[in-house]
Amino acid sequence: METLSIGDTVQTWDPSSGDILWSKVQLFLDHNPNMTSAFVVIETEKDDKMALTARHLVPVREGADLQWKWAEHIVVGDEVHNVEGWVRVSKVASRVSQGVYAPLTSAGTLMVDGVAASCFAVVQAHEVAYWATKPAVWMAQWFGESVQQGIHWYSRLLLDHAWPMASGLMTR
Repeated sequence: METLSIGDTVQTWDPSSGDILWSKVQLFLDHNPNMTSAFVVIETEKDDKMALTARHLVPVREGADLQWKWAEHIVVGDEVHNVEGWVRVSKVASRVSQGVYAPLTSAGTLMVDGVAASCFAVVQAHEVAYWATKPAVWMAQWFGESVQQGIHWYSRLLLDHAWPMASGLMTR
């Protein structure tokens, strides 16, 4: 993640079709290479291994339904989506690492080391976060965007003002 830049094209995942697509990084919701944070490391039976912050959303198949779970709630046996399809989680661990990055793509998802993840953290409703950040994506497309250190001003605006009104969707 530390090598990504705005405008880079990355693999993303379409939740409605399950297709792997390509999308540009529009902006960073958070970009802090100096921050040390706890990460959840999720490994699959196909040897995929991704690390995310605990409150980062991951799509999980539960029966025929798609659920968005915080990484900290992923357990062995859950099914996550890799580049080939749905695959079972074989191991969940934790580690502390330096560098926190949250690239936002037009799709609202990205493939992290071959496994699908939401671009969103903190808010437990992927679709709500996706539509709430659309104005920031449009502004970045129309006016351009540069990487900001720390939490993006639009993310800060949502965290401080919009999300508290929807308290059932987030916790701090």
